[in-house]
Amino acid sequence: PVQKVSEVSLSWDQIKQLEADPLVTIGAHTVNHLLLKELPLDTARQEIFTGRDRLGEKLRKPVLHFAFPYGGSNAAGTREFNLVKGAAFKTGVTTRLANIFTQHKDHLECLPRLDMGLFPNFASLKTALDGWVPARMNHLKKVVTE
Repeated sequence: PVQKVSEVSLSWDQIKQLEADPLVTIGAHTVNHLLLKELPLDTARQEIFTGRDRLGEKLRKPVLHFAFPYGGSNAAGTREFNLVKGAAFKTGVTTRLANIFTQHKDHLECLPRLDMGLFPNFASLKTALDGWVPARMNHLKKVVTE
């Protein structure tokens, strides 16, 4: 398993190279890619804070954004969103498919995120980026996670 991870993961040098591009923002994740909602509070906090701190040390700058490893309603909720707020992240993204609305300004710790793996080609990705796929999947309703 460790060998497989190293085969598909970016190296620190690759991460630093990406981070140097002004169009790229590197955000934190958890240390062990665990389902946070199932962890005791202290363990969940440690996963979030240690991931942030380790990445910040490697990049030599504060890490201001967080991506939940599993961000569906069964995987992250109010407790986990509050941990992300407490870690001083500017934003946190879930794995919930939705469009962004003005109401999200009050819920920056639990923003929706587009899973690129759901779209097999550029045409389908373009439709998702245009907002049609999330709108259709949410039955044309505004979805704002709280």
